[in-house]
Amino acid sequence: MKKTPMLKGERIYLKIPTMKDVDSIRKHINDKQVIKFLDVVPHPYKRSDGEWYIKNMVRKGLKEKKAFQFSICLNDTHEIIGGMSVSGIHKRDKNAELGYWIGRKFWRNGYATEALKLILDFSFNKLKLHKVYARANEPNIGSIKLMKKFGFKKEGLFRKHTFCCNRWHNSIQMGVLREEYEAKN
Repeated sequence: MKKTPMLKGERIYLKIPTMKDVDSIRKHINDKQVIKFLDVVPHPYKRSDGEWYIKNMVRKGLKEKKAFQFSICLNDTHEIIGGMSVSGIHKRDKNAELGYWIGRKFWRNGYATEALKLILDFSFNKLKLHKVYARANEPNIGSIKLMKKFGFKKEGLFRKHTFCCNRWHNSIQMGVLREEYEAKN
């Protein structure tokens, strides 16, 4: 894949963020409710955190062809409303991990559903992956429901695996195989 991908949906598109996007990303990710189940996002999320993310996660992942970190943007305003990634791409085993977040103002509007469809189509059709997996902390029912909608199945339970919201949470690993995704879509 030579060209940096942009994935276009009906109401949103996914694009690779640049340094110019740091403040736009910070606008929504600095909400404690948004990151309460994201164990890798610091709070408060400073400009230096965003710059580190672009330099070390976005650019390095693309260069090594091991990760695609996207910003979720509205088609009409181009506002960044969240993020979605496929990372840890394992070329031999043809699998990768999915991650995502959406700004609270945009919850329950179907944006995560549309973004997940775009990233799964990209993962299975462009990257030719065999499996995509993700983890969700047990109280994150919305994320678990979203994954099930696309054919993800529970593969494992990591007991008291993640510390967030001042307590330990079980983490559920879910995965979807290409044939399971294709059967549902």
